[in-house]
Amino acid sequence: MKLAVMTWYHYHNYGTALQAAAMQAVLRDMGHEPQLIQYRPCGYFRTLPDYSIPEFGRRIRIKLMRTSKPEPCGLKSELRDRAFDSFLERNIKFTEPCRTLSDLELLNDKFDAFICGSDQVWSPLAYDPHYYLNFVHDNAKKIAYAPSMGAKEIRDRYIKADISHLLDGFGALSAREDSGARLICGLTGRHVEVVADPTLLLDAERWEKICCADEDRTARYLLVYMLGNSDEQWAAIEKTASSRGLALRIIPVFEQDTKRSGCVTEPVGPEEFVKLFRNAEYVCTDSFHGMAFSLIFHRNFTAFARFGKNDPKSQNSRMEHLLRLTGMEGRLFSGRNAVEIASAETDFERAEAALNILRGTSLEYIRSSLSHVIPPEKQSANIKARSSLCCGCGACAAVCPTSAIKMEMSDNGFLTAKLDSEICVECGRCTRVCPFGTENMNCAAEDAQLYSFKNPDGNVLLNSTSGGAAYSIARLLVRRGYKIVGCMFNAEKQRAEHILISDEGELYKVQGSKYIQSDFSDVIKKLRAEDKDIAIVVFGTPCQIAAARRVLKERSNVIFVDLVCHGVPSYHLYEKYGDFIHRTSGVDNKRMQMVFRYKPKSWRNIYLYASDGEKSYCCSKMSDPFFRMFEAGNCYMESCYECRWRSDSEADIRLGDYWGPRFEEDKTGVSMIVCFTEKGRRAAMDAASACGAIAESQPIEDYLKYQQRNNIPKPVFYDTLMRELKSKDKKLESFVDRYTVPLESRSLSSGEYLKYVFKMLTYKEPKNDT
Repeated sequence: MKLAVMTWYHYHNYGTALQAAAMQAVLRDMGHEPQLIQYRPCGYFRTLPDYSIPEFGRRIRIKLMRTSKPEPCGLKSELRDRAFDSFLERNIKFTEPCRTLSDLELLNDKFDAFICGSDQVWSPLAYDPHYYLNFVHDNAKKIAYAPSMGAKEIRDRYIKADISHLLDGFGALSAREDSGARLICGLTGRHVEVVADPTLLLDAERWEKICCADEDRTARYLLVYMLGNSDEQWAAIEKTASSRGLALRIIPVFEQDTKRSGCVTEPVGPEEFVKLFRNAEYVCTDSFHGMAFSLIFHRNFTAFARFGKNDPKSQNSRMEHLLRLTGMEGRLFSGRNAVEIASAETDFERAEAALNILRGTSLEYIRSSLSHVIPPEKQSANIKARSSLCCGCGACAAVCPTSAIKMEMSDNGFLTAKLDSEICVECGRCTRVCPFGTENMNCAAEDAQLYSFKNPDGNVLLNSTSGGAAYSIARLLVRRGYKIVGCMFNAEKQRAEHILISDEGELYKVQGSKYIQSDFSDVIKKLRAEDKDIAIVVFGTPCQIAAARRVLKERSNVIFVDLVCHGVPSYHLYEKYGDFIHRTSGVDNKRMQMVFRYKPKSWRNIYLYASDGEKSYCCSKMSDPFFRMFEAGNCYMESCYECRWRSDSEADIRLGDYWGPRFEEDKTGVSMIVCFTEKGRRAAMDAASACGAIAESQPIEDYLKYQQRNNIPKPVFYDTLMRELKSKDKKLESFVDRYTVPLESRSLSSGEYLKYVFKMLTYKEPKNDT
């Protein structure tokens, strides 16, 4: 079988690298073809602080403890990093890089089954739903092998609810520790097998073949591998070494370790790590994998608890489980027994017997789980079966021959494709134009050319978001006979929508930014019906441009221009914003003209403006509730958190504000133009010449450094926020208090923060009526 394994590998951590290599070795021994999914998380999960009085007190205590003893600085070594990379390259076969959910979902067609684990991939402190195989369409193909929760409880209620839901989708469940098995069982009500960490599935002889061929064992030493920084434990280590008459050899973890006597000066990669354990006479460690390799090579050891008993981030449970399993509880340092442990003999025969039993049941678990994976008789060929993401571009509806797909407003307030399976003929056309369900065609940002652009016309600048690049390009091309596709704000509908323009006099309609989702579905149908000889330039968000490129295919007379985009917020947010403007300014929110970037006030200091022709509203982004919610990024469309074009692009040109220090003195706006193709570069430079713009080549590093190039994770409270946005009785101001102030709290004074905490203690969420 072709197997995809989802686990950590990119952290240069010894246990992480060695368990990943061991898992591949075991699966290859069984006759399978495993590959490790080359996925690297970007950013940590985002949640809301717990403002209960006990939790607030606990946070204060932890903060005081950390202030009294600062965290040591981690070791940085380029040679060590090279040793890790070399080991992984020699021992692991990887998939192509998978950066987003779309990339991961494409693996469904390439592998027969998916295994997640081992290591702490299920730790609630490092929560990422992709490690729960949320991209696998067939639940029977999901197998959990030895994932570690790394904790005895899940404190965050949002994460707990998410994990409970994700675990229900597994065909086979297991855990590395009994505490994790109990936790998973409590969440699912299912039996959870306790299995061995992959490093323990290989015996000493196998590890020697992988890492330790022809190694000299003449030196006598006590090996130290400590992930913690306890003075008491280091004193016990020195006492242990003295009692056994051994010199110390220390695998450095922190910079300060390099100053200790006995620190290994050569770079220690995973292979060297195993060799050091194999050749040691005695081991002192607070690491699970340090203890595992001590057991594998039958090395006497002292185990240290890295975390305090009441530490919510404690990972001691995994060490405690292994000590109990092998009958080694007596080798755990308790504060005064260093010499006693060092002088006690270890019953490795008993430990090996226990490990052999565990190896047998663990290998049988893998075989049995894989035997229950049955390939489906037929793969569905529609967008809902192929991709869980939708950006509302309408490409699928535009090509559907039976009109089985309609664009409708979802419960969360986004235009989304809805499939009528009764009239769908499974032709697969929709899957071939979906920007999230196909291989992307990105051009790399590092290879692009960057220009600054400023139109000399004051009126153009006043009505443009930044330096007037989009307007200048559109005006040049419409004069050359191109039709223009751009986004306008429709005041009658209070919606943004894309329109097709062939008259220069209508270009004003599509000037300026619109920070809400635009209806692209009607115009993409018109584009498909246009005469192929007519030249077109399409302006849109990166996902809309990717969709248009797939629908129009390789037409040479089309220029694609995408815009730097952070995401589109729920329309429910905009509805509440309209209500806020009406209540506070008296503006008629049923017919107001909305300007999301009001240039008469400022370029860099963003202002928003609304007017119904009689009354008006104007507010800076620092105080405007809509913009604060937009900038917090908590209520975007789900596909925005998995954007495939955050840095790279499928467009000829990308446009945005020229942020950064280069034009910090400019008051009226400068555009950033990223040219990904020569066609795009020519269009941009011709537009500059036509209007006399100041267009200058700039280092691409300005784009790479000052624009958002990584996705932010979807907040774990997303469903709760979406439910609240739908409620009619909550005003926009209350959302700002709850969902943006936590992100801004670092800039609050102590008094302001305490007032906010008190306010949140009385906050009540609306009941879930769904």
